Amino acid sequence: MIGKDFLYSIHKDKKSIYLFCENKSIIDCQSIYDELYKLEATTDFTFEELQNYQAYIFLNST
Repeated sequence: MIGKDFLYSIHKDKKSIYLFCENKSIIDCQSIYDELYKLEATTDFTFEELQNYQAYIFLNST
C-alpha cells in the first residue's frame, strides 16, 4: 500500500507493520497515523487492532 512518501505493508499473521520510506523524504507521525486510520474504511483491520502491531521503519529503502 502506498502512503504519502512511504510504502507500507501489513502482516496480520505476524502482527507487524513495515514502513519503507523514500530517499530524502520527510514523514511525520501524523501522516502515518492518517494512512493507517483510513484502513478501517477499506479493509478488515480496525485501528485499535493496528495499535497493538509492532512497527518496523526502513529509511532510504525505496
